[in-house]
Amino acid sequence: GAANAQITYMDVNPDVVIDSNTTLINPYAIDFNNDATPDIVFGVGHIEGATSSFTYRGALAYAAFPATNAIIAADTAVMASALDCGVAVSAASIFGNDTYGNFGYAALINGSIPFSSTTTPFLGATDKYLGVKFTATSGTHYAWVKLSVAANAETITVKEYAFNATPGEAINTCQTAGIEDVSVENKVTIKTTLNDATINVTPDLIGGSISMVSMSGQVVKT
Repeated sequence: GAANAQITYMDVNPDVVIDSNTTLINPYAIDFNNDATPDIVFGVGHIEGATSSFTYRGALAYAAFPATNAIIAADTAVMASALDCGVAVSAASIFGNDTYGNFGYAALINGSIPFSSTTTPFLGATDKYLGVKFTATSGTHYAWVKLSVAANAETITVKEYAFNATPGEAINTCQTAGIEDVSVENKVTIKTTLNDATINVTPDLIGGSISMVSMSGQVVKT
């Protein structure tokens, strides 16, 4: 049958850890489709200041992107949603309306009292997914990035990412490959999800054998 390899996947190995030093020297950018235009940039910045009654010092973790791009946001503005595996990123998703995404901030007040954006889903989150849409010459594409953000907002760890190379088509978080539904002579139908394949056959084929063969010819499973 036909296989559709529209999902482009990248395992960031080793994981990239972004802090305020790397942000100043070389901000970490992802160019999903390798068109020499960064689609999203991750950074960590220091926050520091004083009022008439207290001082504060801490960090802010964030993402920035061109005005044509956007992230799935918890409040349709700048607060990034920390998605679980298997969530669809598509035209139906709720995207923020800013060119900035807030992963969270944390600070010490008067040098000892902890204060943080506790309502920000990504702050202190491990292995969560950021939903992204970006615009290319081919159209609008949907993508995800797997991230961890330190509880003190001092670091962002980028682990992997993927996008759907077919304009306008959705991608699920965690999805690393795309396979279309396959029909063979109206006797075998294979339906795929992220982790499973359901194989239906006509009664005359029950008791037969089905092998999954890789593109290099290796039998993976029978």
